[in-house]
Amino acid sequence: MVSALLVENIQRNHADMARCITPFNPAIHTKAATGLDPMTAAGAASLDNTITLQSTIIAYMDDFKLLMIMSFAVVPLILVLRKPSKPPAIDHGAAME
Repeated sequence: MVSALLVENIQRNHADMARCITPFNPAIHTKAATGLDPMTAAGAASLDNTITLQSTIIAYMDDFKLLMIMSFAVVPLILVLRKPSKPPAIDHGAAME
């Protein structure tokens, strides 16, 4: 379940971040000097790798947050646990005869 949720979150985060990458976004033009120009093949591949890395990090954080919440939800069950009662002593001498 966690793996499927991780893949879904990576795809969703990637789509959310990638929709902001347009030629009309002025922030993209300032990044063109660093090699993240989406108008070139190498820049588009580098930009896609950066977006994928960031979306993967966000997806892992979301999954660990879900696991933490699920763990905290189970903690009150500790109050329900008890030590098992001692079983009555069995006389093995009768079985030896």
